[in-house]
Amino acid sequence: MFSVRFTICLLIALLFPFVLKVFKHVEIYPSLILPAGQNTLSISKKQMSYQYKQIYVTDIHNRRIKINHADFFAPIPIQFSSFILKRNFGLKFTKSSSPVDEAKKTELKHWIDKRIIAQSGPYKELFIVTLKNTISSVDGKLMESKIINEEPIYLN
Repeated sequence: MFSVRFTICLLIALLFPFVLKVFKHVEIYPSLILPAGQNTLSISKKQMSYQYKQIYVTDIHNRRIKINHADFFAPIPIQFSSFILKRNFGLKFTKSSSPVDEAKKTELKHWIDKRIIAQSGPYKELFIVTLKNTISSVDGKLMESKIINEEPIYLN
């Protein structure tokens, strides 16, 4: 049987990372807290809402076409797509990142062009759209889907 001392030590070991995450918004690595996923849900008594990012292109006939993430990002696992889109394919800089040189930017543009043309044909514009879905907690049906942000990506 486990001793009281072991139980208290285990409680402290598990409670410390949780307190850091809740109050300081810091998560130690490797963490003892299981990941909750890339998106968080906003939940009320009658509805839940969440945001996600989607790639759209405008084709040469001015039609908006939704790009399938699984095909676009293959062989990159689909769970990493939201992180890639948050950074505009690596073109959005942070304090710790270094600017992308022109050779890498050209390589990225060719990679994106090849992937999009395979799905939609020639295109004029590329957008990363942030959408918000609201779902009923009662029956699970989609109540509302709206665009929160639409950011054009310029690779030229």
